[in-house]
Amino acid sequence: MEKKTMADVAYDYLLQAETPRSFKEIYDHLVSEMNIPEAQISRKRSKCYSELSMDSRFLSMADNTWGLRRNFKFDEVHLEPLDLDDEDEEEEMAEVSEETMSLDLPSEKEEY
Repeated sequence: MEKKTMADVAYDYLLQAETPRSFKEIYDHLVSEMNIPEAQISRKRSKCYSELSMDSRFLSMADNTWGLRRNFKFDEVHLEPLDLDDEDEEEEMAEVSEETMSLDLPSEKEEY
């Protein structure tokens, strides 16, 4: 019998649940299903969170809930790149402008 990873067990759980679940619910299920010893529960929690975050099958949602990416339409989980960059770009330009103003650059008539 093949040993399943925490991500695989979480995937099966969410597939069966059919709706997003909190990380706590998912992890509680993993602890029970995988018989994680009491002494390792706290340590393995962060490993589980990392596995879910790195696995493209999962989708992290608001309020620390997780769902399966396959259960959502593309438009529900992807934002236009311009929507993400516009605000950051404006802030960067303002910072660059402030930095440029504070530089002691020679004028066109001055030489080094």
